[in-house]
Amino acid sequence: AVDVQVVSVGKSATNGTGLKFFPSNIKAEVGTMVQFQFWVGNHTVTQSNFDNPCIPINNVNSSIKGLFSGYMPVAASADKKMIPTYTIEIKDNKPLWLFCSQGQHCQAGMSMVINENTAANSSRSLENYQTLAKSA
Repeated sequence: AVDVQVVSVGKSATNGTGLKFFPSNIKAEVGTMVQFQFWVGNHTVTQSNFDNPCIPINNVNSSIKGLFSGYMPVAASADKKMIPTYTIEIKDNKPLWLFCSQGQHCQAGMSMVINENTAANSSRSLENYQTLAKSA
């Protein structure tokens, strides 16, 4: 069986809304599929690195394609009684820093990490990424 973890974008399972990923910090083994479900607004899932929050990783290092869901306008899919999704496969256990590239959403805290590794470097936490992002 394939392990699938779901991340809700813009809305929590308890209907709390905000500029957030729910949950924002997950562990996922190699081979796990992570499905992002877009519930409200027009958000993205965009990869960055820790040192350059809110900047697509490809803009920092052109040799890395990086993840980018594209913009997911929920209203267009709602008319069809569907929600937009974006699914990735976890290829390794390295931290994967993700954010929404819509406007100032990242700076407002709309970011997450898959496989945070504070054991290797205690300063590279989601909390510190989000602090850096505020001034990005």
